Amino acid sequence: MPAIDSPPPKPLRTDYQKTGDKFTYSELNPGEVRLLTLFPRVRQGQSGENDPSKNATIACKVEVFRLGDIHGHYDTLSYAWGDREERTITVNGNADFKIRKNLLGNLPENVKTTDALDLLNLLATCAAEQNGGQDKHLTDIGRFSVALGKRTNVAETHTSHFEAVKELFKLEWWRRTWVIQELALPPEIQLLVDDKELCYLTLKNAVEGLARHSMMDCCKGHRLGLSGLGFETIVTIEERIGSMVFIRQQRVEGTPTSFTELRRRLCGSEVSWKRDSFYGFFGIATTTVQVTDPRTDEVTSKLIFEPSYTSSVRTALSQAVFGCLRYEDDGVELLLGERLFRTQNPHVTSHVPTWVSDACFCTFPERWALMERRRLSMYASFCENADLGEMRKRFLEGLTMSKNCLLTTKSRRVAAIGKLGAVLVDEDQRSRVPSILLSWMEMAEIGDKWDWVDHAQLNGRKNAFWRTMINDSADNDGVRLSYRRPTIDPVGKEKSDFEKLRALWLALEVICNLKLDRSTQMSQGGQAAPEQQLPSSRAAGVEPSELHDLVVYMQPKLVYRLLACLWERRLFLTNDDSKPFGLCPKNALEGDEIHIIPGCPAPFILRPLHEPGSKKYVKVGDRATDGLPQYLVVGNGYFHGFMGGDHDKKLKEEEYQKIVLH
Repeated sequence: MPAIDSPPPKPLRTDYQKTGDKFTYSELNPGEVRLLTLFPRVRQGQSGENDPSKNATIACKVEVFRLGDIHGHYDTLSYAWGDREERTITVNGNADFKIRKNLLGNLPENVKTTDALDLLNLLATCAAEQNGGQDKHLTDIGRFSVALGKRTNVAETHTSHFEAVKELFKLEWWRRTWVIQELALPPEIQLLVDDKELCYLTLKNAVEGLARHSMMDCCKGHRLGLSGLGFETIVTIEERIGSMVFIRQQRVEGTPTSFTELRRRLCGSEVSWKRDSFYGFFGIATTTVQVTDPRTDEVTSKLIFEPSYTSSVRTALSQAVFGCLRYEDDGVELLLGERLFRTQNPHVTSHVPTWVSDACFCTFPERWALMERRRLSMYASFCENADLGEMRKRFLEGLTMSKNCLLTTKSRRVAAIGKLGAVLVDEDQRSRVPSILLSWMEMAEIGDKWDWVDHAQLNGRKNAFWRTMINDSADNDGVRLSYRRPTIDPVGKEKSDFEKLRALWLALEVICNLKLDRSTQMSQGGQAAPEQQLPSSRAAGVEPSELHDLVVYMQPKLVYRLLACLWERRLFLTNDDSKPFGLCPKNALEGDEIHIIPGCPAPFILRPLHEPGSKKYVKVGDRATDGLPQYLVVGNGYFHGFMGGDHDKKLKEEEYQKIVLH
């Protein structure tokens, strides 16, 4: 609130005028801010006396002020998210202004019942204002009040504090993409649950401490060994809350932040409009491109893509992602990742192209954002000794986007998928995991037992198989997520990574008493026929949850590395004995091709687009791309001997071909 003895600021104009059935607001000029004055809540009771209850009418006026005229302290409300509710307030004398549910739950607690007025900066978090919007003013206004929601009912006698923490972080505010503006930009944050304050500094210290110790050897095993409610709660903190705190601290410390990093960290958050998956980061992302005026030689900074609410979602997202690919050093990460969560029809021209990964516009389910972050880190580990500048240069050579949002790039085809194994999933099917792994061993023709004792007994296929299972990666214990190549010989008293994996498998065999009926073979297409289901641990009397806890207890770090490597993937075989097998996404098909794209650390699974009944590639009437091989992107995977892209391979220019990604 402004100081009592200070004169009130004079408004420039009234805002939010009603025209017909709609309310409209004016664009803000540089140096302007929109303020809301809340009037005391009043309802006439039957006795004629004023009733200050929460059911009373909420009335206010909205005006525009010069930012330089504003003095003192103002509370800033978050309101522009959530579904519209059947509730209205009076704005500038008009009584049918509909409000969203965040404001519905927050506003009454901020309206005083005294004669004083509350002057609040009502933040319209909307990137449609292409002059930068109001977000830039957040750093000039003191405290930002965030109402997380109503307090949840958790019994005081509950045996675990995890339940209360879980309920706190289930509140909707944490799940919205736009709120990162509210958390990252203001110099001071006040988090409210009902009338109770959650100290941001306490939250920050807890999250950073958890992140630090979950990577260090001192605590990593204990953290990964948690199960049930404890595991789920800490995953939520690490995946979502930790990312939000990280982004705020990056801004506080002045560390550059890219759209790519923001998108990757917040791909588990929700947006009401898909294009806001990127537009919600304006004001936080620091990436710009330098443009020189050819007439004056004046150099100015420009956005790497222009926001547009009039173009199609396909165009808006494609332009945003292509801008990141071209101008951000980490932009290649937006090309990587699976395509499992989009629900659109790929045969409709308005769909988002398959070269735009799900992380760019989908809301990932719980744990998947963390999973992809680990996979990206594994991919990057294969390029640790590479010249990253040279890799980036090769990636950009020939990279173009057509008017139809088709991406042209270079690639090298290295193999095609000839046969597929069963999909390995964790959720609700843990009992089948050991049997699926056993079937993969049979499929890879290395026997049905892990009967080799040391690396002296590892032939080419066996060596490729165990490295494929863990993506030829092992955790580094340190302050950040990183990977190295696994060891095959003991290091001092420490068992090698190969020995640990072998010991885990042998223990699993004992627990489950696994046997694979050789007459039970995989049916055509890689799925087991209903009458030939793979044997499960349930037949041995082991409950899936018990099996899970036993295995995790033995080797927690190794188990979750395996999960990151294998979850929602399947083994594939090629028809080339020199390049026998690898891992691909669950939605891959026989005939899909494995390609290396220059500058990308992981191979791509691509699906040729042929004309019906022909081997000719389709034509879409695009002069710039017709005549080139056409593909859909299925995702990425692990292909032994081809990780790290082409940085360590002396390929000639003729070994590449130009292709088009739809």
